Formats: sequence, C-alpha cells, structure tokens
Amino acid sequence: MLFSFILITLSILCYYLYEALWLKPEKLRNKLRNQGIVGPPPSFLSGNVSDMMRIKSMAAVSSNNQSSSSLSFTDDYMTSLFPHFEQWRKEYGTIFTYATGNVQHLYVGDPNLVKEISLCQTWALGKPLYLHKEIGPLFGNGVVRSNGQIWAHQRKTIAPEFFTDKVKGMVGIMVDSTVPVLRLWEDEIAKQGGIAELRVDIDLTNISADIISKACFGSSYSKGRVIFSKLRELVKAMSQTGLLVKIPALREVWRLVKEIRKLILNVAKNRRQESIPERDLLHMILEGANNLGEETANDFIVDNCKNIYIAGHETVASVATWALLFLASHPQWQTLAREEVLQLVPEGCLPDAEMLHKMKILTMVVQETLRLMPPTSLIAREVFEDVQFGDIINIPKGINFWIPISTLHRNLEIWGPDANEFKPERFANGILGATKPEKIRKKLRNQGIKGPTPSFLSGNVTEMMRIKSAATSEMKLVTDDYMPCLFPHLEQWRKEYGPTFMYETGTLQHLYVGDPNLVKDISLCDTLALGKPTYRNKELAPLFGLGVVKTNGHIWAHQRKIMAPEFFIDKVKGMVGLMVKSAMPVMRSWEDEIVKHGGIAEIRVDEGLRNLSADVISRACFGSSYSQGTVIFSKLEELIKALYNTSSLVQIPAHRFLPTKRNRQVWRLEKEIRKLILDVIKKGKQQAKGDIRLLQMILESDDEHLGQETAKNFIVDNCKSIYVAGHETVASAATWTLMFLSSHPEWQTRARDEVLENIPEGSLPHADMLHKMKILTMVIQETLRLLPPTTLVSREAFEDLKFGDIITIPKGTNFWIPISTVHRIPEIWGPDADKFNPERFAHGVFGACKIPQAYIPFGTGSRTCLGQKFAMLLHLPPVSSMLSSLVRQPASLLFFCLETLEWQLPAEEMTLGVTAPNVYVLGVDTWKMPKDDVSMSISRAADV
Repeated sequence: MLFSFILITLSILCYYLYEALWLKPEKLRNKLRNQGIVGPPPSFLSGNVSDMMRIKSMAAVSSNNQSSSSLSFTDDYMTSLFPHFEQWRKEYGTIFTYATGNVQHLYVGDPNLVKEISLCQTWALGKPLYLHKEIGPLFGNGVVRSNGQIWAHQRKTIAPEFFTDKVKGMVGIMVDSTVPVLRLWEDEIAKQGGIAELRVDIDLTNISADIISKACFGSSYSKGRVIFSKLRELVKAMSQTGLLVKIPALREVWRLVKEIRKLILNVAKNRRQESIPERDLLHMILEGANNLGEETANDFIVDNCKNIYIAGHETVASVATWALLFLASHPQWQTLAREEVLQLVPEGCLPDAEMLHKMKILTMVVQETLRLMPPTSLIAREVFEDVQFGDIINIPKGINFWIPISTLHRNLEIWGPDANEFKPERFANGILGATKPEKIRKKLRNQGIKGPTPSFLSGNVTEMMRIKSAATSEMKLVTDDYMPCLFPHLEQWRKEYGPTFMYETGTLQHLYVGDPNLVKDISLCDTLALGKPTYRNKELAPLFGLGVVKTNGHIWAHQRKIMAPEFFIDKVKGMVGLMVKSAMPVMRSWEDEIVKHGGIAEIRVDEGLRNLSADVISRACFGSSYSQGTVIFSKLEELIKALYNTSSLVQIPAHRFLPTKRNRQVWRLEKEIRKLILDVIKKGKQQAKGDIRLLQMILESDDEHLGQETAKNFIVDNCKSIYVAGHETVASAATWTLMFLSSHPEWQTRARDEVLENIPEGSLPHADMLHKMKILTMVIQETLRLLPPTTLVSREAFEDLKFGDIITIPKGTNFWIPISTVHRIPEIWGPDADKFNPERFAHGVFGACKIPQAYIPFGTGSRTCLGQKFAMLLHLPPVSSMLSSLVRQPASLLFFCLETLEWQLPAEEMTLGVTAPNVYVLGVDTWKMPKDDVSMSISRAADV
C-alpha cells in the first residue's frame, strides 16, 4: 500500500515536472511554429541556455582578437552584449522563439509588429512575472514592475507629476542642482592649467539624484540623498549574488531592504505630520495609499519611492554622459549647440523653461543620442491572455517577448543606410521626419507606384536641380502651361512614371497626384487625418504661426469653425459696399493718370489691385482698424521677402536658430508685427460689441478657455493668416483677368456690354448687380483655371488613408496635386484645355468639366480656402468699374507684349515671374511677394 502511494505520488510529480518543464513550453512553441515562427531547438531542462553561453564565449574570443582601433562607440552594442540574439536573428529572421529553462521567449525585431504592440492598451500585456522574485528587493510591486489594475492605479497616481506643465516648473530646481557641479568643473580646469580630466559620469549621476530628490520629494530631499546611497549599495549587492557569494550577498540584500524601507517610511511619516503638505510626487504617492490597508499602503509607498529613485537618476545620467561624449567627438555639432545656447541664454543668466524649449539643436542631439545609446537595452513583456497583433501574429498566453531597442533604432530600412552614424539632423523635422521613407516607398511600390530612385541623404534633390538647369521649356503664350517651366522635374517624371509617382527630398517622401479620379477621391475625404504638411511649419512659423492656414486636426477645426461664418455668402454680399468704396479711389487715381498723360497712360495695375485687396480685407475683416492694417501689410511684405530670400530645396539643419543677418531681420519683423496686431486687438476690444467682424469673432473665441499667452498667439497667428493668404492671391487673379480681357477683345466687348447693361452710368455696383454678371464670372473662372492663384495643393497623411479602389497612401507621405496640370487635362476639359475659352463655364463647373472635383483653384476637400467666395466677389468691383468707367471702346485695355518668362524656384511654394519691356513680375503663389510691377496701357474712347 505504501509502495503504491509512493509510486502514485512519484508518477504525479513526474507528470507535473514533465508538463511544466516540457509539455507546456512545447505547446507554446507549437502555436508559434504553426504561424511560421521558429527558433533554435531547446534542450530538456536548460532550454537554450547552454547555446547562449557557448555563443557568448565564442563572441568574447572573437572580440579579443579584434583590434580595438576598428571599434567605434557608435557600433551596435547588442552584438557584443547579446551575441546569441544576433546569431539567431540572422538564422531565423526578425521574429524567433527560444527558451531559458521552462520559460518560453519570443524575440520581436520586426518594426511592424513593434508598432502593433505599441498600440496595444490591454492589461493582458504586462511586465514578465518570472523576474519579479529576483528583482523584488529592488522594485517590489511598484509602478515599474506591477501589472493590471494595481499598475493602472499607481500610474494614475504618479503620472500627473510628470505632465509638461509640472516638468517645466522643475527647471529652476534642475538649474540649481547643476550650477554647483559646473563650478567644480571650472575650478578643476583652472587648477590644472586650462585642461582637466573629469569623471563626468559620477557627477551627472549625483546631479540627477539631487534633482529627483528635490523635485519629487520637496523639502525631504536631504533624506532622499541617504536613500539614494543605500539603493546604490543594494544594486551592487544584488549584482554580486553569484553562486560563490550568494548567501553572504543575500544577507546584505535583506539588511539593505529593511534599512531602505525604514528610511522611506520615516520620510512618509514626517510628511504626514506637516500642517501644510507640499504638492509634490511624495504627496501624490501618500494620497494614492490612503484607501489601502496599513501594510499594503506601506508597501505601496516604499515600492513606488524606490521605483522613482532607481528608474530616474541612473538613466538620465547615462544619456547625459553619452550626449557629452557624442558632442566631444563631433565638433561641428558641438559648435552648433554652443552657438544656440549662447544665443538663447544671455551671458550671466541662467536658463529657464522657455529658453530650454527653444534649444532645437540640443534637442536633436539628445534624440540622436537616445537612438544610438538608449538608456535600456530591451523591452520585456509577458502575455497573460492570447493576444492578436494585427494580421501579423497571435501571441499565446505565457509567452515572454523581448524587443531589442538598439537593434530597432539601427534598422537600415527605417533609418536609412546611415543608421549607425551620429547624425542629429535626421530629427530636424521630428521623429516622423527622422525615420527614412524606405518603408513608405515600399508600400507605394507594392501598389504599382514608381518614381525616380532616391540617392543617399539628398533623395532626388540633385536630380531635380540637374533637370531644372537643363530645362529648355519656355512659355510662348500666357495660356501655355507654366508647370514645365516652373517644375521641369515633375513634368519629366510625369512622362516617365505616369500621373501618380513618388519622389524624395532629403528624408521626406512625396507623392505627385495628377490622376483626376484620385484628386476627386481626395476632395471627398473629410478626415482630420489629412492635413497640411508639418515639415515646413517651423520654417513658416514667423508668417503663419499656428493659424488656420497651417494647423491641423482639432486645432484647425476649431479655428475654421470660428472664421468660416464670416465668409458665408450672405456675409460676403454685405461686404460689396466696402469693396466698391475701396475700389473707387483706385479707379479715380487711374483716371487722373490717364488725363495727366493726355488720354493714354501706363499704369501699374498690380500694385493698385494689391493695395485695393489689402484695404478691403482690412476694412471688411478688421473694421475701423484698416489704417493699422496697411502698416501690418507693409511689415508682412518685408517678412515674406526676408523668408523668401533663403528658400531652398534642402535646408541646413536648424539654420533658422542661428543669429544670421536674415534671421535677425525675421525675428525683428515678427516682434513688430505681433505688437501692431496686439495694438489692433486692444482697440478692437474697446469698440462696441455690435461691431461683429472677423476680428471680433477671433477676440470672442474661447476667451475663457485659453490662457492669456495662448489667446494672444491664437489671435496674432490667425490675423496674420488672413492678411497673408488673402490680398496677394486676389490681386494676382484680378490682374490676370484684366490681362486675358486685353488679349481677347471679343470677351472684353461681351464683358463690357454686360457691365454697361447692369450698372447705369454714374452708378456704383452693388451685390445684386454683381450677381447678374455671368459673363464676367465666366471670365474669372476661366482665368482661375488657366492661372490659379497657387500652383500646388499640398497635404500630409497622418494615418494610412485609402482612397476608393485606387490607392492607400501611407502615414507620413506628403502628396502634391499640380493644380495647373489638372486644370489642363484634355480628357476632362476637352481638346481646347490649353485655350482661353470662358464659354466652357456657361453652365457652371459641372458643365465645364467631366470631373467637377478637378476644378481646384482654391484647394480641395475640407481644407478648401474658406475665403473663396470673398475672393471671387472681390474680383468683380475693380474689373467691372474699369470696364464701365475707364474703358469706352472694345480692346482699349492693352498689356505690353510678353517677351520672356522668368521663373523663381524657392522650394515647394513658387512664384510665377513674367517679364515685359518694362520688366515686371506677377506673383501667383499664395504668399510669395512679386518683385516689381505689372504695367498696363489704359485709354478712354475719346482720347484714342
């Protein structure tokens, strides 16, 4: 009987061991194998541990034989630290399985799977449990190691202390802790005659420990220093628990754990006894423990205090040390960073939060340091339930997976062929701009979209410049398509790769969209995941800031909602009186000029029309502030010219932060314009509330919800956006309209007859009269088709976007729609697409074009120019007044004969230049300034 009992017990024990040590891990491996995931075959009991040790010893021998001079600290340390991972990755791919004892692991080196994991928010994914006992003395069950609801509660308690506003408030503490160490270094350098060898890592560790103690634990920071010291001893003791010294080391660990627990609880006790508690991290932790039992509350406090101490100071010190090392070995970046600091931090002053926020170059250096030398090597997670990640993999319950951070940060397909080099400029446009677009190109290639092969670093910029220099296209007629002259590279690639192709500038991936069906689908897309390209926002910030022209998402939607009602048709009709009032002085000045010159005069119509549109916008949108508006326009023109002067296809990283002559001019003008607009605002607030114009709408928007500085930025940026986006485009289109009328006398006659029929002699036009001018409207629509006020519609995809059955545009792609090219496609506009024929608009846009969404002079989709009705109506008063008042015979408008064409290419946004006997340039871009003038001969019938 006893023998049978022993036999049964042994059988159960053997089965349990067999199931735990082999059967259960084998089931997990089978589930992964069925999905095509394999790895090195494990041995019984030890798994792959013996293989790992063998590979590591071989790698150590190999590294000893390798010359130290051939190694660089920018090399991937993963191959030295985890040589088994590197070998298995080469053998089994970027996702493979392996085992340590009976614990089953999954190596995750596939960026797509990492992306899916990063988007997973389920509690079924957490920190590996099998490590808890081993590192329990260090982290306990604090926020770093806990899972599920316990972790969620701790995170909710601690996270608010690390929000941006709170962190900005800690900058003073950071500076106070840093200055004494810097003085010690200065004294040491002076003591040793100008150069000294310093142990910066130890000092930086002390700085970070001091900052965490002060910032997170307030007045208790002196006791925090003692706790830091004990924790360092604990980390050292735990690292010595090998087989030979395990028992003595464990005794040391237990002693230190008790001492640290006592120290932390004493700090907590003293804090609770304070009459007015400080609102710091320690206070938040104590509040989070209030509803817990005494022992559980004590564990909560002790574990989370230890977590903050350990997780914080060592990682910060490590990154700061590596950043200094990279700067020391890359003097060009050290120089750029120093110049930036000297510019932002006045001599003798200490940096504050705003100064640090503006240090873009230094931020790029830190980001690149974190990429090459992240503070931790691996991300570890355990799956507590079966979890499906996209269409890639189903990871079964019980698997521990590991993500190699450094290896992912050096993936050539994501970061480019220079992934192992220190190049902070890759972060000039943020993280989205830093990751190389090869991944995007691959997604586009899989859909049959081709394009020119990009070169390292510059993309296709070199080829673009070569094609431009070799281009021989020129416009013989004003109705010719200017795109081949302005963008010869786009025209050449369109012929080679079709109406939709991809190309690259630096690290930015672009998609040329010339297919009218795709343009139609894009125009019908109203998601906030489609917006204006962000990579130029910083460069254009002095001009547009965060106004409605350049913002995206909910910020843009909020701004558009405020401003759009001011441009509804009923409001626009009410502005006709202002338009006529502004047009009359211009007409009279032209009439006086004609009389002065004996009946025929050469008049700069572009300048007059530009001033007219500026005056209308000032009056209509900003009420009685139009005189101040004129000054603002003048300053904005100077700012545009200053920004225009240095436009190029590839910018020097962070060049806009250097104190160059041009940058100083931009900064000066930006301050002056801001002051002028704020003065207008101040006066606007003093006016009666009944004066509801756009300025008043902006002033009243979210007045109670925005902070004072944010509200000022909101107002200034949107006022600048309206000023800049409005007047230049309207003046340009009106000038082209007059030019087409002068070169097509039959349409000039028809338009003149219509004007004389609807506007009695001696009368001023009003909204109803203008509404009846169908022929003039057709002329304007045809002008906007042939010479739209802007050349390209630009958008960025912030998520993967599918457009019909045509294409899926990957996240991060910047795509460009060539307006003039789409406006001249014979298949949708007819064989006379390149000719001036307003008759095509006799039945509106739907009658003029087979795909109405391909008529996009004011942009497309939800981002269509909100002032398009205003712009269309603003054309009519000056043109109709000229036809009715100044012109009394057909074809008496006469432009000088065009002789040559000159094109300016300052980047993506272009200016069209047209030269005549008296050289002039006419801007058709949405914001670029014309250089000279447009001349026009105007005569009266009696004088010809």
